[in-house]
Amino acid sequence: MSLTKNEIILVVLGAAVLITIGVYQYLYQSHDGVEDLELSYTGDTNGLLDSLNQGNNAVLWTNKAVQLADEITGIDSTTIQLNHTTFCQLNEVPSNYKVHDKVVLIGRFIGYDELMEEVKLDQCEIVK
Repeated sequence: MSLTKNEIILVVLGAAVLITIGVYQYLYQSHDGVEDLELSYTGDTNGLLDSLNQGNNAVLWTNKAVQLADEITGIDSTTIQLNHTTFCQLNEVPSNYKVHDKVVLIGRFIGYDELMEEVKLDQCEIVK
């Protein structure tokens, strides 16, 4: 059973297409949204900072969902700052929220700066 030159080229091209599709799907797979993550912490920003400062390694919190309830101390079009210590990145901050308002939000923990004592969250969604 001998394959002709055209059949070999067809098989190689088919394999190349399948490999390309597989690589593309692997590289551009959808990221888990915050709604897909299980809550690892619920409370206020001071409690989260206390936990981080008492030796709870921030790496263990990375990519975990946290729910925080606290006062807004800074606000712009895509970021809310809670209690001067936690930066929460949203797609867009609703215009009805102002500094000194109380807010409850869920976000994905992406880092903690020990020197500045700042927590960073992304994919945040306002609960209320």
